[in-house]
Amino acid sequence: GVLSEVDELVESLQRLISKKKQILLGATVALMDQKLRVGGHDETWREATLDSIFEFLSSVALSRAQLSEDGDLSYIHYGDIHTRLHTWIRDADFPLPRTTTSMAGNASLLKAGDLVVADASEDMEGVGKAVELLVPEAEKVVAGLHTVALRPVSEDLTPGFAGLFQYATKYQQQVSRLAAGLKVYGLTRASLRSIKVEFPSVAEQRAIVEFIDDARLEIEALEARLAKTRDLKTGMAQELLSGRTRLT
Repeated sequence: GVLSEVDELVESLQRLISKKKQILLGATVALMDQKLRVGGHDETWREATLDSIFEFLSSVALSRAQLSEDGDLSYIHYGDIHTRLHTWIRDADFPLPRTTTSMAGNASLLKAGDLVVADASEDMEGVGKAVELLVPEAEKVVAGLHTVALRPVSEDLTPGFAGLFQYATKYQQQVSRLAAGLKVYGLTRASLRSIKVEFPSVAEQRAIVEFIDDARLEIEALEARLAKTRDLKTGMAQELLSGRTRLT
């Protein structure tokens, strides 16, 4: 029937989205490991510690219970980093949980280009996961519980690239070696400072960010189509149940 055809479309879209996500993840790792190059670039990448290319900012530890939908500041909780597919926070990702200036205390106000790293997780995969803020200055944002906020001090980093460091195999190996804990894994600020990352010329960084962003937008378009198809199915099912529409 019509509903089963819509079900098949939903399933095929889900399979396609899952496949595209796997391809994008594989390509991102290959790009950051320099096994895949874009734009004809072949220059040697530079190596640096996070401490030498970022300023470490202050965050504020608030529990979920202390956050609300109100408040003059947006708040990045480590749990929100763990559950994100993408490495960038943009305008469309708001509203985030909120807090107030008085609750935030001396936490640094973040700005576009800042990187927020989760320094704790219940599994090894979540430790060291990060998001880069790509938002207008008007958005007032602070980094929260179990996070470390970093601000680029090097002009050698182009917007969007810092959020990709976490995909490099070398970065993940260092995090695995440095993360300590039994039930919860954690990174100290000192160990995070020592992590080494590699990055290419600004031109190649831009090409990589553009390549990944294009693939991400394609996935988002498919996800929007999936949501519309599900809504269509719900609407059709309600029409059939109410008896307003009959299949002939």
